[in-house]
Amino acid sequence: MSGPSVIPSVISVSRALIAEDNTFVQVFLAALGGSQLGFAMTPSSLNAVVTHLNDLNFEVQTRIASTTGHVETRAPDVQAVMAQEVAGGGKVILSFSTSTVVQSFALSLEQSQQLRVDARKAEAKSRAQSSQSRN
Repeated sequence: MSGPSVIPSVISVSRALIAEDNTFVQVFLAALGGSQLGFAMTPSSLNAVVTHLNDLNFEVQTRIASTTGHVETRAPDVQAVMAQEVAGGGKVILSFSTSTVVQSFALSLEQSQQLRVDARKAEAKSRAQSSQSRN
């Protein structure tokens, strides 16, 4: 039986490659000490991993906020936004595109309506704050 394994501390994604036929991706993570960890996976597996990591990050940020009262939110500028109906109705697909990724969300009709109300309120407040800061 071998001794305990050491789990490397990952510090960044050092590189990523997509197969020409789009059937798999390779992701390389840089670890402390200069080592790299490489992974190969299908696009479906990549989606599952990224989704799980996003959920994990949300949970960590929520726990931090519960103890510090502050959550660090990184919000990259959106280059494009699009809303479209789902075939057969019942949902609205909202897509945001940044310089590096497109994220899409399926909203119920009620969620879409609430988002519209909330967005209008936030826009009005933002415009008011912006005009006050210029005066």
